[in-house]
Amino acid sequence: MSEKKNNLDLYEVNYHTLAILPELQKNGDVYSKIYEGANVYMCKLPPSKIIKRSCEYFGCTYEGKRKGTRVLMNYKHKLPISIDSKSTIYAFPTHSPTNHACMWFFLHHISDRIIEGGGKTTVIFRNNRRLSINVSFHTFNNQILRTNLLQTKIRHNQEDSEKPL
Repeated sequence: MSEKKNNLDLYEVNYHTLAILPELQKNGDVYSKIYEGANVYMCKLPPSKIIKRSCEYFGCTYEGKRKGTRVLMNYKHKLPISIDSKSTIYAFPTHSPTNHACMWFFLHHISDRIIEGGGKTTVIFRNNRRLSINVSFHTFNNQILRTNLLQTKIRHNQEDSEKPL
């Protein structure tokens, strides 16, 4: 069964965004295939541009979000980030964000992951959608763990800031 794809010129990440995957076009451009709830969209922007625009939409720069993760977690590569100002939307890349094969996943929608072998993983989302991706289970699982640690660290820092002196 083929998916119906709605075409978009622009897109901002929201709480319902499951994943953003690159889609190489015949002319060499990289578009984004966006999974949002039960819908699939095709956007003329590459995934990295959508992530950057979405950070700005929520009042911060992508570079600022990366720097914040680097300071909190001492990570250097494939940095997970909190996209929104409330820290409810956490995203992580599967590759270096400068790599045209980089996919972005949104932590709160991931229910499980399954080893397929041969460097592939099946991602299972909370809405039961499944995606088979060309990323090793080890890499994908490591990115989930790193994103969970970032989320925990930010939550603890937020709780500490609310404590009286």
